[in-house]
Amino acid sequence: MPALILDGRKISAQIREELKEQTKKLAARGVVPGLAGILVGEDPGSVTYVGLKSKACEEVGIKEMMVHLPEAVTEAELLDAIERLNKDPKVHAIFI
Repeated sequence: MPALILDGRKISAQIREELKEQTKKLAARGVVPGLAGILVGEDPGSVTYVGLKSKACEEVGIKEMMVHLPEAVTEAELLDAIERLNKDPKVHAIFI
């Protein structure tokens, strides 16, 4: 069997188009998907990653809610932020 070369950009674009359609259907039913992210500190790679997720959310119709916490955040403060997001009915997923 010959090797199959995958085009990541093309596949990503296809997935995003599918997500746009799915979020439109949800919006028609009054549901706007929400993705929350918690960024601790200012690691350049993490900042870039969060920025890309924000852009992707905007592109497909997902509401993004980012929480930026300082590097010196305490465990209790971080857990409080997670709990707040867990209780928010507009948040359907969280990444940290």
